[in-house]
Amino acid sequence: MAPGLLLDNSDCPEMPDPVRQKQYRSMIAKVQFAAYWVRFDISYTASQLARFCASAGPSHWAALTHLIGYLIHRPSFKIAYKCGAWGGLDGYADSDWANSVSRRSTSGLLARYNETPILWRSKMQKTVALSTAEAEYYSASEMAVETIYLRGLLANMRLPEESETPVYEDNAACIEWANHVMGGRERAKHIDIRKHFAHEAVQNGHMRLHKIATEDQLADILTKPLNRRLFERCLFKLLGQDPPPTAEWN
Repeated sequence: MAPGLLLDNSDCPEMPDPVRQKQYRSMIAKVQFAAYWVRFDISYTASQLARFCASAGPSHWAALTHLIGYLIHRPSFKIAYKCGAWGGLDGYADSDWANSVSRRSTSGLLARYNETPILWRSKMQKTVALSTAEAEYYSASEMAVETIYLRGLLANMRLPEESETPVYEDNAACIEWANHVMGGRERAKHIDIRKHFAHEAVQNGHMRLHKIATEDQLADILTKPLNRRLFERCLFKLLGQDPPPTAEWN
């Protein structure tokens, strides 16, 4: 998707053509399957387009055509899973605040093992966040759920994590709420208690939030459309490859 593009239902037909709508749903099902299992690079776009399966308008068809063109240009890539005990489990949590018509934010969750992606999610948050920090905190709590699950899975595979799992965030207020103060600040006292699950996960030793620069936030690829340079920078870092020269991005 083009940077800044916001899909809405303004051009959705009131009486969609059932044949075309069936074609749309069929194509969305295919790209969602790929996005869920291996193509983390199309997760955001696939999740956005799936919201219009009931009635897709010209803008949604255009975005879907653009996505298909991208897949034709880059039909596959290799995720190399590394053996050995180095690296371990880590994660990235991010959000794009109020980037939908409903003003609900989009969460981007990414987990890696030995620096290789093993889980990724791009989904709209269930409630409206009043600030960027709250949206990021919501994402951190969702990441805590996935982290606890993955730690349990690794333990069952006799690959237990000996220390708390590092999760990287680019919002300082979110990190303070999770690592230190729960609801003790004016900006946090209204937050629903279930969103404080990140704080509980930190206190129980399951994970620890660490500050990361925005340009190094790899979960950015799951929260919003990026320009080509930023998109390919995240993509190649996640694949463990060197990005192409800057000239090739222009």
